[in-house]
Amino acid sequence: MDLFAEDKANRTIVEIQKVDYDYNYDRFSHYFMANMLDVQTDSNDYSYAKDIYVIVVITAAYRIRQEDGEPIKDGFLLTDINPRNLRGELIKMQNHKMILLNTEHITDDIPENIRDWMTLIKQSQINKKNPEINLEKKGIAKAASLANLNLVSPEQIADAKIQEMRKKTLALVEDMAREEEQAKTELAEQKARAAMQLAEKAKSIAEEAEQKAEEAEQKANQELAKKNQIIKNLAQTGMSLEQIAQITALSEEVIRSILEQ
Repeated sequence: MDLFAEDKANRTIVEIQKVDYDYNYDRFSHYFMANMLDVQTDSNDYSYAKDIYVIVVITAAYRIRQEDGEPIKDGFLLTDINPRNLRGELIKMQNHKMILLNTEHITDDIPENIRDWMTLIKQSQINKKNPEINLEKKGIAKAASLANLNLVSPEQIADAKIQEMRKKTLALVEDMAREEEQAKTELAEQKARAAMQLAEKAKSIAEEAEQKAEEAEQKANQELAKKNQIIKNLAQTGMSLEQIAQITALSEEVIRSILEQ
C-alpha cells in the first residue's frame, strides 16, 4: 500500500510507496520533487517548511538500469539532494531524501533496522506460515501481528485479490508492450547491422577493384618502360628507324618520339 505520514511538530513528511510493477526511477524522482515543491510556502521565500522523505519499496527485480545499461543489484539506494564540493565532501544543507528499498536484494551491508523491515516484507511473500523475522523488535512483532489474515474481513481479502489481479494484468500488458518495443528495436538493429555489413562489403569490393586497377596501370607502365628501353638499346647499336620498326612492329614516328623523350 502507499502510506503518507506527517509529523507537524517536527515539520516532517514521510511517504512510503509500494511498487511491484512500474519501476521507473524518473517517476519516483518526480514524486520526490513534487512533494518538495508542495512545502515551499512562498515564491519570495524558497525555504522548505518541512523535511521530505520518500521511501519506495520494490518487491521484484529491478526493471530500471544504470545509464550505461548495467543492471542494478542494490537493495538500498539513496537520493540525497545536498551538494558536494570538488573534494567530494557532502555539504549538508537540507534533510530531504528518497530511498529505494528492493526486497529482492537484501544484503548484510544494509543497516539492521532497515534490513529487518525488508526481511518482514520478503518473508510475507515467500514464507507466510513460518516467517523468519526479528520478533525481538517490537515494531516487527506488532506489524506481523497486524498482518494476520484472521483479522481481515472476507470482503477486504476479496478486494485485495481483485486489486492484485489488476496490478498483475497491468504488469502483463506493460511487459508485452515492452517486449514488442524491444523486438522492434532488435529488428531495427539487425537491419542496421546488415546494412553496415553490406556497406563494408561494397567498400571492400571497391577498394579491391581500385587496387587491381592501380596494379594493372603500374604493370602497363612497367611494360611500356621496358619496351621503350629496348627501343633505345636497339638505337644505340646503330640500327635505323626502319630496322627497329620491323623488329618492334611500331611505326617510325612512334619510335622517333620515344627516342626524343
